[in-house]
Amino acid sequence: AAIDLHQPLARLDAHPSDPSLLGLKNLGQEAWMADLSDGRTMELEPGKTCNLAALQDIRTSAGTLTLLA
Repeated sequence: AAIDLHQPLARLDAHPSDPSLLGLKNLGQEAWMADLSDGRTMELEPGKTCNLAALQDIRTSAGTLTLLA
């Protein structure tokens, strides 16, 4: 299935209790696989947010995103 790139796939959100912490929210319809800086891998379901500082790579249906510090 084609990916609709006219709609955002992700959004940066501030943590509700600590605005200095940013998270990446999955706005897509499919789960992503995220590689974290501590070596763990996690699944980021649609609508869920992951701490941006912990992310290294995210594998989405649109491709792999690598976050550089």
